[in-house]
This record gives sequence, structure tokens and C-alpha cells, in this order.
Amino acid sequence: MRHLLLCFLLGVTVASAQRPWIRQSTTSPGPNGKMSLTYNTLYYYDSVALQSYDRGATWVETTGLRGRVCTIDEFTQGVSVAVCYDSATSTATGFFTTGGAPWTEFRSIIGSARPVRLTAINDTWYVATDGPVIYVGNETLDSIRLPGSARAIDMVAVGDMLVVNTTTGVYFTSTTTPVEWSLIAQDGLGVLYVRNDVVYAASVRGVKRLDLTAKRAVDVGSWKLPTPPPVSLDLDSYQGSLLTITRDGNAYQAYRLEGDTTWKEVAYPLPGKIATVTRSVMAMDAGWMVLSHQITEGFVDSAGVYAFDLNDFTSVNDNELASNASWIKAVDRGGDILLHRATAEPARVVVTDLHGRTLYDGRLDARGTTSIVPVATSMRGFIGITLVTDAGSILRTQLIR
Repeated sequence: MRHLLLCFLLGVTVASAQRPWIRQSTTSPGPNGKMSLTYNTLYYYDSVALQSYDRGATWVETTGLRGRVCTIDEFTQGVSVAVCYDSATSTATGFFTTGGAPWTEFRSIIGSARPVRLTAINDTWYVATDGPVIYVGNETLDSIRLPGSARAIDMVAVGDMLVVNTTTGVYFTSTTTPVEWSLIAQDGLGVLYVRNDVVYAASVRGVKRLDLTAKRAVDVGSWKLPTPPPVSLDLDSYQGSLLTITRDGNAYQAYRLEGDTTWKEVAYPLPGKIATVTRSVMAMDAGWMVLSHQITEGFVDSAGVYAFDLNDFTSVNDNELASNASWIKAVDRGGDILLHRATAEPARVVVTDLHGRTLYDGRLDARGTTSIVPVATSMRGFIGITLVTDAGSILRTQLIR
């Protein structure tokens, strides 16, 4: 019965083109790591800021920043801006970089609350803090206040509108007229995201669209689940489709909005029961979802940076076709796995189980087309194998023990 069930699961995953995530590295910039992609550079930051050009497989520390890194965002004309914070002196400091040059300080704000998010409208930048103040800067420094006791959670710009998700609802205002805040009275919202001049919000019940005209939050897409919609943790898009990372109970799962109507699963669930949630746990890098998955409970040894290739909609190579120039094939030998490949070349091999947990991560050299991959006999059930060559090719196969 168990074997039949696993065969059924294997058939389902092949049909739906689901594959495991690849754990790229175990690097962490601090306990509350955030990710962002600005002008083709992937940043991972908290206590320090790291940058990567290979989708999170390797990281180098950036130079020139000082203090805890709170946000890194695009400004204008290839300029990226980072805002750091020194809690001992309550000082927020802005830095900029162009084309990968070292970061240069350009503004300090003494007496600031902790920065939350930077956004820009034309050549003016806005920095939201977890206090009631939003700082406004270009040639001079100014500020605007949120209504009442509101504190910013996230902030985006759409056209000339500034949209701020706060502890007391979503406030928005035009920046071309005197500040006059309008309110969408909706709680339970998190990260904001703009696509095609529409503002979306992660929420405790799926994804919402913010209708600024009607001043309301609208459900986005349907969830084919026996339970209420999961908690959406972060949002992004690729090739016109929205993507979200969710948590439902103790399960972490990625979804894609198909046809703007239905959320469909992408990839296998991620390992771990509880992971740290920050304002930005996900970034899109050249068609790959790159995720900060800082697990704090359940399979904590599997914590790290994960990536998933959205350009590859296959789940397994057709190893039976002799016409294939490249293929891999796995044979279970009980105590290990014998991996055959068409071409002998340097590569990395990653072995995962059905839940995306890494069973083996190692190197293959170019000395032969047959390699032994050590996977403990105790590892039973579905096993997925991903081979990434040094030249960038990706091959996959799978087996059931």
C-alpha cells in the first residue's frame, strides 16, 4: 500500500510539474534576514548586507554600510539606496551605490525611529519608520505624519500615490497635493506589492488587492483547499503572474496565480515547522524564486537560502530517449544511489525528499559518467535528484525507495 501511495504521489508531481527547492547556501546575515533585488544585484541583509550574483549560492559582504541594514531598494537611474539604523543613537543613515560601487553615505537622520521601507516617486525618496513619521528627501529633508496612532508596516508608491500599510489600516495620499490621508479599514495585512499599477497585499487570509477608488481590500484568486486561505508571507511576480509564499499550519508552500483566478502550488513544500518572517523573505532573480528560509523549529539543520527555477516546467528527464544529448539516471543500490549521466563534467548534485529537505549536497567531477551518491538506507520514499553543471545546465530525475 505504501509503495502504491508513493507511486501515486510521483505521478501527481510529474503531471503538475512540481519539483523540490534547491538549498543554495546556509549563509545568514543575521536573525531577521530580508531579501531584495535591485538593478540585477541580489541582496540579503540584517546585521550586515550580503550580495550574490548566482541566485544565492555564494555571498560576499558589501562594503561601506554602517549599522543594522533595514531596507535596500531601487531609487532612480541605476541608483540603489540602503537605509541603516543605529539603535544606540536613534540614527537612521542613508547610503547609495551605482553599478556595484562601494556604498556612500548621503544623509543621516538623528532621533529617528527604526526605518521600515524606502520608496521613490520621481527624484524624491520616502522612508517609512515604525514610528508615526515618514521622512521625505530630495535636496532638502522634510517629513509627514501618519494619522493618529498609526505605525508603518510597509509602504509602496504607485503613480503619484503613497500607500502605507499600518497598524491601524492602509493609508494613502497623493504626493502632488497637500497631504490628505484616505483610509482602507482592513487589518491583518502585511507586505505590499505593486504590479501593473495595482497594489496587492499579503494577508492572514491569502492575497488582497487594494482598491484605492472604492477604499476596500478585495480577495485575489480562489484557493482549492479544504481549509481557509493560508497566511501569505510575501509577494512577487514573474512573466505577468503573481507569486506568493504561504504558511498554512506548519507547512510552507509557494503558489502562482493562474489566469488571475486560481492559486496553484509551485514546488514541493519547504522543510521546517516555523521560520522567521520578515518584511521581505523572497526575491525574483532571473526567473528564480530565491527565499530566505530561516527555520527556528523543526528541521533547523535545513535552514538556509532556497531557490526554485520558474523557467523549468519539467519535473523529470526522459532518460529513455537515446536521442537526448544530456540525461541523468539514478539506480537505488540500497546503501547508496548510483548516478549515471550522459556527459562527464563538473557539477553539483542535490538530493531531496518529498518535502524538499536536503539529503545530500555534493560535487561531481569530470572523471567519469557514473558516480556514487551516498544517501542513507533509512531515507525511504520519494527521492528527487537535481544536477547543476558548472556550465549552468540543470538535469533532474527521481526514484522511490
